[in-house]
Amino acid sequence: MKKRVCTTKDYLGSNEKFEIVWSKYKGIAKTYPKPLKNNLKEYYNSENYISHNPKAIGLISLVYLAIRSLMNRNKLKMIKPFLSKNDKVLDFGSGSGSFLYKLNFKYESFGVEPNDFARSTSLAKGLRVVSAMKEYKVKFNMIFLWHSLEHVYDINKTINEFSQKINSKGILVIALPNIRSFDAKKYKSFWAGYDVPRHLWHFTEEGIIDFLERKKFKFIKKRPLFWDAIYISYLSEKYRKSKFSLIKGVFWGIISNLTAIKTGEFSSKVYFFRKS
Repeated sequence: MKKRVCTTKDYLGSNEKFEIVWSKYKGIAKTYPKPLKNNLKEYYNSENYISHNPKAIGLISLVYLAIRSLMNRNKLKMIKPFLSKNDKVLDFGSGSGSFLYKLNFKYESFGVEPNDFARSTSLAKGLRVVSAMKEYKVKFNMIFLWHSLEHVYDINKTINEFSQKINSKGILVIALPNIRSFDAKKYKSFWAGYDVPRHLWHFTEEGIIDFLERKKFKFIKKRPLFWDAIYISYLSEKYRKSKFSLIKGVFWGIISNLTAIKTGEFSSKVYFFRKS
């Protein structure tokens, strides 16, 4: 019998119910039932799925795009100490190409984006993007997964591919929601960080570190993503159909960050690993 974390649903469109249950991997949960691979793209084909939509429509989109702009600047600062000019970098799950576009000015950048619409948006910007990692014959100095690993169908296969495609001593950067955060506990089934069934995997800090170290990637450091708590709390308030959802989301996002300063359980974190 599977040990259940909670029952939630797809708030972006289908309203289908799913369970979050602990997987066979330590500290990692999964979405159950897992949709068939060929059916997954249907859950992304919604104008409400903002990360694939380059145009802001409504307040949620405006908040998302504003926070994304701030985060892109922070991301560049975080990775700068590990890279030299013209290093080869890969943005896995590059969406409509907002971060990849920034990378393109500093490094030899590549993207992987399975979604046809998001990929075509990136290609229209002149970015180098393909649908699958196997299409690249080069190796990379750094690979980024900004909230992408939770979407992959087979995490074992994906991490093994990264191991083959990254240079010796190369850096793997993984940003993930944290299912033990204050806001995850507060909002429970309404927590936007679950985002089922697009998120197939759900992580704790010890879960992602243990999994990657078993795959021969040495944990280097972690950083909190403060803005994520604000946005996730805002979305969670929207899912609850709260009045003044933006005000409440900002308030509880700040509370989540303040609480995490003591506990370490931030809403989202970014982890750095070096190939060993």
